[in-house]
Amino acid sequence: MMNSAFRIPPLPLGVDKTARSAGEGCVSSRTLKSRSPPSPQPSPRGRGSALALLPIIALAAVVRLWGLGGQPILYFDSGVYLGEGAFLASAAQRAAAALIGPGPANPLERVALATQDGTDAHPPDIAKPGHAILLAVSMLLLGKTALAGALVSALAGVGTVAATYAIGLRGWGPRVAIPAALLLAVSGQHLVYSREPLVEADGLLFATLAALVYLQARSARSLLAAGVLWGLAFTCNNRLSYLPAVFLMAELAWWPGVWSVIRRGFLVATGFVAPLALIEGAYVVARAIGGVA
Repeated sequence: MMNSAFRIPPLPLGVDKTARSAGEGCVSSRTLKSRSPPSPQPSPRGRGSALALLPIIALAAVVRLWGLGGQPILYFDSGVYLGEGAFLASAAQRAAAALIGPGPANPLERVALATQDGTDAHPPDIAKPGHAILLAVSMLLLGKTALAGALVSALAGVGTVAATYAIGLRGWGPRVAIPAALLLAVSGQHLVYSREPLVEADGLLFATLAALVYLQARSARSLLAAGVLWGLAFTCNNRLSYLPAVFLMAELAWWPGVWSVIRRGFLVATGFVAPLALIEGAYVVARAIGGVA
């Protein structure tokens, strides 16, 4: 039996049987055109939400970036993290130069010898490698300065404001999204961490993005991506080890079933472990290169 949702409506009176049978065999292009849904148009609400976000982002950027280049290092930990970033940046520069440069030894030996001595500052030793890597990338692009480190936190702070707005809009609408983002944009505590090369700003950015992806997750890939973002947050700030508890509470709040929680938890956990395994694998490879040389 043909489903009524796919039945072709009767043809108008005056149409012969040949045309009728042809109409029953296939749908004419004219019918398809007449039934094709209209192209989606941007809703006024969506445009209004974007317009409301722009001044909040501008405010968050101004208070985080204003005078950032002339600001001295205020906290001891800031100097420690800058040293870790400078070490990784200089090690990458020396390794690249040795790899492509001439020399009597093989490339691996040249890399090992180049990075054994002459690197800047000190290697990462506070178990927050994700943050050190971000600082190193910034220093490779902008130079080994305090501004390069502080800029990572400033941009992460602005991004967290935008992600907070998106979560509020997704869950409760503009009446929650606007004040939430505005309060975070001018939060004194968040400003402190957004203007120093500390681990809190970028760790919070990845955690907030993970929450946003998780709230909208409709597939295994989305849950895996949320786990990866939570893992990145942990590599930046290991004090965010409570994040699995947030996932568990969210799952218990709507309880999709035991097996569903296990399946979803496995996907999130797999993503969570991926950044840690990647960083640890790179460390093991670096140690192996040094051992070979």
